Amino acid sequence: MTGRGRSGLRPTRHPRLTSSEEPEPPGPKEVPEPTQLVEAVTLSLKTLNVGRGRGRSGGSAMGIVTELQSERTLSNLPLLQGRGMGSADRVSEVIMPAPGVSGNESPIADSVKISPVVLLHTSGRGRGLRRVPVSSSSLQSEATPLSTLTHQVSVGVILASTSGITMGVPVSASVPGSGSNTSAEKSASSCASQLLQPPTSTVTRAEGLVVEPPISEQIEELPSEQQPVKPVSHRGDKGTKVRVMANFLRMRIAEGRGLHEYKVMFEPHLEDTRIRKQVINSLVETLGQHRTFDGMKLYLPFLLSEKQLGFITTHPNDPTEQLKITLKVVKVSTNDVLQFYNVLLRRIMIMLEYTEINRDYYNPKKVHPMTQHNLEVWPGYITAIDVYDGGLMLCLNSTSRVLRKDNVLTMLNNAKQKDSVNYKKVFEEMIVGKSIITRYNNCHYRVDDVDWNQTPRSTFDRKGTQISYADYFQSQHGKKIFDLTQPILASRVKPKKNDPKGETYYLSLIPELCNQSGMTDEMRANFNLMRDLITFSRTSPNQRHASIMEFVYSVNNCAPAQELLAAWGASFENECLIDTGRLIPGPTLQLKTLSLKVAPADFTREVTSNKCFLPVTLKRWQIYCTGQDRDKADKFVINYKQVAPALGITFGPEPEYVIISNRTGRGMPSAADLRQAIKQSVKIDLIQFIVVVLPMARDDLYAAVKRQVLTDYSIPSQCILGKTLIQDKKVRSVMQKVALQINCKLGGALWALNIPLKEHIMFIGIDSHHDPSQKKKSVLALVASLDNECTQYYSRIVNQMAHQESADAIRPVFIQALGAFFEHNHHYPDRIVIFRDGVGDGQLEIVRSQEVAQLRTAANVTCQETPKFLFVVVQKRINERIFLCNRNQLDNPAPGTVVDHTITRRGLYDFFLVSQLIRQGTVGPSHYIVLEDSGENKPDLVQRFSYVTSYMYYNWPGSVRVPAMCQYAHKLAMLTGQHLDKDPLATMDRHLYYL
Repeated sequence: MTGRGRSGLRPTRHPRLTSSEEPEPPGPKEVPEPTQLVEAVTLSLKTLNVGRGRGRSGGSAMGIVTELQSERTLSNLPLLQGRGMGSADRVSEVIMPAPGVSGNESPIADSVKISPVVLLHTSGRGRGLRRVPVSSSSLQSEATPLSTLTHQVSVGVILASTSGITMGVPVSASVPGSGSNTSAEKSASSCASQLLQPPTSTVTRAEGLVVEPPISEQIEELPSEQQPVKPVSHRGDKGTKVRVMANFLRMRIAEGRGLHEYKVMFEPHLEDTRIRKQVINSLVETLGQHRTFDGMKLYLPFLLSEKQLGFITTHPNDPTEQLKITLKVVKVSTNDVLQFYNVLLRRIMIMLEYTEINRDYYNPKKVHPMTQHNLEVWPGYITAIDVYDGGLMLCLNSTSRVLRKDNVLTMLNNAKQKDSVNYKKVFEEMIVGKSIITRYNNCHYRVDDVDWNQTPRSTFDRKGTQISYADYFQSQHGKKIFDLTQPILASRVKPKKNDPKGETYYLSLIPELCNQSGMTDEMRANFNLMRDLITFSRTSPNQRHASIMEFVYSVNNCAPAQELLAAWGASFENECLIDTGRLIPGPTLQLKTLSLKVAPADFTREVTSNKCFLPVTLKRWQIYCTGQDRDKADKFVINYKQVAPALGITFGPEPEYVIISNRTGRGMPSAADLRQAIKQSVKIDLIQFIVVVLPMARDDLYAAVKRQVLTDYSIPSQCILGKTLIQDKKVRSVMQKVALQINCKLGGALWALNIPLKEHIMFIGIDSHHDPSQKKKSVLALVASLDNECTQYYSRIVNQMAHQESADAIRPVFIQALGAFFEHNHHYPDRIVIFRDGVGDGQLEIVRSQEVAQLRTAANVTCQETPKFLFVVVQKRINERIFLCNRNQLDNPAPGTVVDHTITRRGLYDFFLVSQLIRQGTVGPSHYIVLEDSGENKPDLVQRFSYVTSYMYYNWPGSVRVPAMCQYAHKLAMLTGQHLDKDPLATMDRHLYYL
C-alpha cells in the first residue's frame, strides 16, 4: 500500500484516548452582610497575577460583585497582559464602586448586579494604572478572604449592565473608618482620576439597571493592546565597546500588509475539510491568490472591509444548496505569526530547491565530494524567524552534513561478513534509529524497523491494483532494483495535525536506494578523515558571512520567492545586523607563587611552569598494566617524577605494580580480567590512587575500571593509553596534564579565583545526561563550589526517568550541598548563583516552576538568613554567531565579548557571552537566560559571574564555553550515565574524580 503518493507498509490505526471528568458541584455559599460589600471600596490584591496571552481558565470575570454578595472570598483576577509587559507582573489595586457618588445613592444594592472591576494598578514591567476589558479576564480558584481586604480611598466608579462595560466616573470619595490617606494613595487617586475620563453620554440608573452609552463609544475609551510598551532593559555598561556583526537579517513588513487571521463559519455547517477548502478557493476574486486556510482559520496578507466579511455561494457538490460564509476577525497571536513566517521561509527554501533534513536545509547542487573517503559534504543553512528586542529577524547559520556514497545494502553485506549467524541483529543495531536519504527524490527519513519478511518482490495494493516494490520504483522513479532478496526498511510517519483519520503508517524503503547520513565512531577515530573534514566544518567568520550573502543573493534573484514575499508584504535586508557589544576583562587568578591580574584566555604556560595553588602529596598508589605494557608503566612513573616537582607536587615511594593476566591465554585481557585483578590486589585503606595503563581504547575496559573503583572501593583513578606513552615528542606535555588531573582527583587545586566580594558565594552547576538509545535512566548532576576561590567542590547525582531533562527531586541533593558548604565555612552562603545547562527554550517554564521553586524554597528554609538567589540557564548549542568587525574583514570576537541587546529575546532577561578562545573556525557564544534574580543584581554583575567562572575548569588552563561548574556537572553526568551502573560512593563527593 502506498502512503500519500509514496510507497509504504499498511497503515496501523491507533485508537484515540479520550477522557471526560465532570467537576464536583460547588458547595453551599455563605452570604455576607450588605455593609461588608459597601465597605469594600478599593481592594488590595497581593497575589493577583497578570498573565500573557489568553485569559486563564476558571470562569468569567463578569459579575465579580455578585460573587462578593454570595461568598466571603474574592478570587484572583488574572487579566490579559498588555503588549510588551512581562509575564510576572502583579496587580496591586482593583477599583470598586463606592457609596455616595456625586450625591447619588450608592450604586451597590441588593437588586443591582454590578459588573467587575475595569481599572487596575499594575506593578512590574509597564507600571501604572490601566483599564482592562472585563471580557479578557477570568477567575481563579485561589481566594483572598474578604475580611483581610484593606479600606482605601475610591478613585473611580465602574458602572455596567449585563450586556457589557460602561465608562468610569472620576470621584473623590472617602470611606468612614478607612483612616487617613497616605501620600501613595493620594498619588494613585490623582493618577486614576486623570485616566478615567467622563463618558460622552449621560449615565443613568433606572429600576436597578445601569444604562450605558453605545458600544462604539465604549470601544474608543478602552486601551489599545496594539500600542507597544517599551520593554525593560537588562543592559550592562561596563567594559570596552566593540563593533560586532551577528548572523541575523532584519525582516521588514510593508505598511498595511502583514498577517491577518479570520475565523471562518459555514451555515449550514460543513464537516468535510476538503469541501471547506473548495468553497474558500472559489472566492479567489475577493480573497486573492495568496492565502492560507486549514479548515477553520484563514490567513490573508491584507485586512478585509466590513462588506467583505460575509459571502453567499453554492455547495460544490450541490449547486441548488446555498452556503452562507461569515468571516470573523481574530487577533493573531505572536506564536501564530512566527509559525506562519517560518512556514513561508520553508516554501522559499523549496523554491530554491533545497533539501530539508531534520528541519535544516541543504543544497544538493553544491555538494563537496570527498572521494578518498567515499563521502560527500552537503552545505546548508539552519534557519529561524523569531521576535527579538531588535524586532522581527531571521537567524541564519551556515552548516554542513556528511553523507555516505555507499548505500544501506552495503552495510547489510558488511554485517553478513562480520557475523554470518547474527547478521540481522548486527544490521538492526547499525541502521535502526539512524537517518537516511533517498537519492531518487532527496527526501530524508528515519529508520524505525527492518521488515525481514518482505523483499522487493513483495506486492502491495496501489489504487486497487497489486504491484511489486521493484516494479513500482522502476515505473515511478526510474530506478531498477538489482538485489531482489534484500529486506524492506520501515519509516514511521506520524499523522498530520489536521488529518481527520489520524492514522500512523509506515513508508517502505529499499536499502539499495538509500544512503545513510552522519558518521560512525570508526569514522570519527580516523585522523586523516577528520583532518580533511575540518576544511568544510570549521568555517571562518568571513566564510560564514559570504554564505549568508549567497542566501540573500539567491532569494533576491528567485522570481517565485520574490513574488511570494511581496504578496505578504515581507522582505529581508541585504546585509547582516551590525551593532555594538562590550568587552569585559578577565578575572584575577592566583597560583602558589604567581598572581595573574587579568588572566588571558589561555594560560597553559603559566600553569605548567609554576606551582599549583594547593598541591597534594601522592604517597600510596598502584599501577595496573598487562605484561606487554610493563615498560610503558615504567615510563609513566619516570615522566611523572620529572614533571611533578615543577608543579609543586611531591610523591612518596615507588608505586606497586599489578600485572593484569589473561585467563584465556589468548589476545588482550578482557574487562572481567581487569576487574578480577583490581579485586585481588586493591587495598582499600592503604591505597590512595590507582593508575591503569590500557592496552587499547575500549569502552568496556574503561567502564570496568571506573565502575569498580568508584562504586565499590571509593578510590580515584587515572586511565591512560599505552601508545600515548611511547610518543616521545608529546609524552612530557601529556604527563604534565595527567599530573595536574591526579592532583585534582586527590582533592588539590590548581589555581584560585579572586572575587572582590566579602560575602560567602556558592556557585552551582547542573546538567543532565541522556542515553541515546533511551534504555538507561537519565542522570542529573549537581556540582557546587564550597569556597569563594572555587577550589573545593561538592558533587552529587540524581537518577531520573529516561530522557527526562527537568529535575523534580533535586531538593534533597541541594540541601546536602548547603550542608557541605556550612561544614566547610561554618557559615551558609549569602549568595547562591546557579547555572543550569541543557535546557531548551520549550523547557524554561517547566524549569522555572519545578527546579527554581524547589531550590529557592530549600535555600530559604535551610539557611539562617535568606540568601540572594540567582538562577541562570546556559545554552551552548545555539545557532547565533557573533563576528568582530575589524576594518574590512570579520574576525572572532575576543573572550569576554558580551551582547545584551537587539538579538536578545523579547520578554526574557538574557545575554550572549563569548568566553573561549578559538584559533580555527568560528567561535560560538553561549546564551544566558536569567530565570530568577531575588538579589536584584545588576546585569554587569551577572555577566561578570558568568565569565569569570569559565576560567575554573581544571581540565583546561584557560576559559571554556560555559561556567566551570556546568562543565564539571556535564562530566559527572556523562561518566555516571555511560559507564557506571550505580551511584559512586558518598565518600567521593568532595573530589573531582570525574575529570
